[in-house]
Amino acid sequence: IVSCPYFNLIPFHACALYQMLKAAYSLRGYEALLLDYTDALFIFDEIHAYDPKRLALIIETIAWLREHFHARFMVMTATLPPMVREKLEQALPDHDVIEADSSLYKASQRHRVHLRDGDMLEDLQHILADVLDGQSVLICCNQVSRAQTVYKFFREHLGAGKITLLHGRFNGKDRNDKEQQLLEKVGVRSDKRVRPYVVVATQAVEVSLDIDLDTLYTDPAPLEALLQRFGRVNRGRSTQEICPVHVYREPSMETMPYEPKLIQASLAELEQIDGCNIDEAQVTAMLEHIYQGEIRANWLAEYDRQVVDFKRFVLDKMQPFTSADLDLHKRFYSMFDGIDLLPADCRDDYDKTLDTVGYLAASQYFVNISTAQYYRLRGKKYIQDRDIDDNEHMPPTICKPYSPEYGLELEE
Repeated sequence: IVSCPYFNLIPFHACALYQMLKAAYSLRGYEALLLDYTDALFIFDEIHAYDPKRLALIIETIAWLREHFHARFMVMTATLPPMVREKLEQALPDHDVIEADSSLYKASQRHRVHLRDGDMLEDLQHILADVLDGQSVLICCNQVSRAQTVYKFFREHLGAGKITLLHGRFNGKDRNDKEQQLLEKVGVRSDKRVRPYVVVATQAVEVSLDIDLDTLYTDPAPLEALLQRFGRVNRGRSTQEICPVHVYREPSMETMPYEPKLIQASLAELEQIDGCNIDEAQVTAMLEHIYQGEIRANWLAEYDRQVVDFKRFVLDKMQPFTSADLDLHKRFYSMFDGIDLLPADCRDDYDKTLDTVGYLAASQYFVNISTAQYYRLRGKKYIQDRDIDDNEHMPPTICKPYSPEYGLELEE
């Protein structure tokens, strides 16, 4: 709640973008949401992080709320691919652009790019040398299994006190504990910073975490993702020095969750500034070079297909005081490519918390995995359905190792 000279109190909500989409999909209670959204002010941060299908839903909902409910919007991002900007301009035709001037861009330079040959997993001794030299290092991997492998290497050489592993296969409780630990040990505003320190992470580190390290070593990724990773280095600007960020040219055998052509185009742009400082004023031009030709056409085709379906099956079907039917429910929840599971190693903590506090607190022990991973593991008999005596809301149990240090380990 914030004070305002015109009103005694103004409600202030912080929520995921999918909360806004609940109204568009007519989920139960959507009328109350639309009442909140009328004449509302929306602020979006880092909207570029979503794939074309989800962006289509989000930006079309923005246009719909602006047109029918007089909502107003502010979109903030450090990286805005040209197609996303075009779609936002169509959704918000009467918009203003606020952008830093060239002098501020120049004063804000923090990073120098270095491309490295080979695969990061083959170069861990080199990274270790930086740590032993006293530097705090961020290591970003594209897959959880790679991050776990890197973490084990550094743990053997440094012990557990100077390294943290962060990825999407921790349960909610452990993930929150790790983020708080990072804010204390390498947070921008911390007065208890530890050096040297190593953070091994996946894409989970790209948004929200206000941490500050001395250098970065990362798997190749799309430019906008790399820029977010760069942003965790020299973030506090405690020194005027330009800090190095290292990107490996060779992706792992699997480039998921990214398109190989997008990674190749991003590396080609970085080749032009290898060994040079990143001029943030040139980021937009770099993104325009990347998103052209086949990459741009594929992105727009996927986006436009989703828009047609969204208008036809969702927005055009909305009726007052009529909640979504089963088909709309399925369409909404199909956006979440993940299934909650309870690791067998967390079962005792889950049962104890359920009995003493309740289901909401107990649900913090669930871990989310992709649908594809779920069916693969189920086929190998690692998934157990709940017993008839279990709480009706408890998800299936996964019989794979889980620990607060490593998270859920799916690989053999």
